[in-house]
Amino acid sequence: MGYRHDREGVLGSAVALAYESGLPELTFRSVGRRAGIPDRTVVYYFPTKDQLVLAVLQQATAQLIDLLATTVGAEPRRVDELLQTSWDALRRPEADHALRLYVETVGLAARGREPYRSIVTQLTATWTTWFATRIALEPAERDDQAVAILATLDGLLLLQVTAGPQVAGAAARGLGLTA
Repeated sequence: MGYRHDREGVLGSAVALAYESGLPELTFRSVGRRAGIPDRTVVYYFPTKDQLVLAVLQQATAQLIDLLATTVGAEPRRVDELLQTSWDALRRPEADHALRLYVETVGLAARGREPYRSIVTQLTATWTTWFATRIALEPAERDDQAVAILATLDGLLLLQVTAGPQVAGAAARGLGLTA
């Protein structure tokens, strides 16, 4: 008789729970309940809550990167093209859950809460590297431009999540990202 669970299945339950209820609801007990397993089984795969939260956020980031990679492609682009294409991709409904989780994480980090501060530092490095590899500039200029793209997208996403898509859309039009 085999197990009904594995690490990926437990992680999938944790991601779904975080998408549905937010990071504060992410506990060993709630993940276990969602997965239909004892909470000690969750602890077996993720010995600390910090490890569980990090794994959930890495999974959400991977989903966003997959979405962007499909839309943006691997070929280097001009900064304005990369920014516009990325914004178009991130406005899609399939990005909503991961983006809300990302904004929630940034908010918790801004309050100085761990592990969120450390995780946001890691996520920023991941996103900066990802964007830098897709910018058609000299290597010395890529990191600064990648951070600028990230800052612009983060601002638009914050507006989208807090003030609504219309406000974010107006800002994107003001930046020349949409017609």
